[in-house]
Amino acid sequence: MILGLWSLVATAAALPPPQAPPPPDPSALPSTALPWDLAPVAVLPEDLLRLADEQGSAPLAWRDLAEGLVLAFRVRPTDERPGRWLTAAELATVGLEAAELEPALRIVLPLHPDRPERTQVTDMDAWYWVSAEGDGLDHVGWLHPAALDARCGDAGLRLASPTRGTLLAWCGGSEPLDRVMAVGVARILEAAEAPVSARVYTWDRDAGALVVWGQAVH
Repeated sequence: MILGLWSLVATAAALPPPQAPPPPDPSALPSTALPWDLAPVAVLPEDLLRLADEQGSAPLAWRDLAEGLVLAFRVRPTDERPGRWLTAAELATVGLEAAELEPALRIVLPLHPDRPERTQVTDMDAWYWVSAEGDGLDHVGWLHPAALDARCGDAGLRLASPTRGTLLAWCGGSEPLDRVMAVGVARILEAAEAPVSARVYTWDRDAGALVVWGQAVH
């Protein structure tokens, strides 16, 4: 903000003291304001301590995502350094909390129109979306549930991550599709080296939040 110059001392004395500017909106932070190249990863709350112990670090930065699921953050690997989990202490060094980091990442990591990728179900006239590239960005969709839900119209969203490298989404309204996808989620989870959850979530449009829709079994 550019303040006009005061030409009269009397006028200046009559004015109230200037107010401190409001803190920056974390959702408007440019990518250059974040000192890490981050990727969101949905994990179980009970796995947070184990993941921190495995990398020998302080507690991880995380925020609640939905019932039985939290969002943690991976610092993506470079040619010089392997990937790792971001800690809460590191996040505090830039004056942010995990709840403030998430909206910033929505700007840095927008939902790509072709990812998750629209895929036809074998032997069915039905579709789902999948991201399983293994590049650390497969869970970006968890940052954008409302946008994914909008693709489903009135049918409602189904969203699941059976592994840390998989995101599956589909539209409700078809019991056969729900059944096929639930079996798929359960089988992927069963074979996973880095399992997450059998729970399937949906977007509650009234509450503006992810809620549990069901649990995959086969």
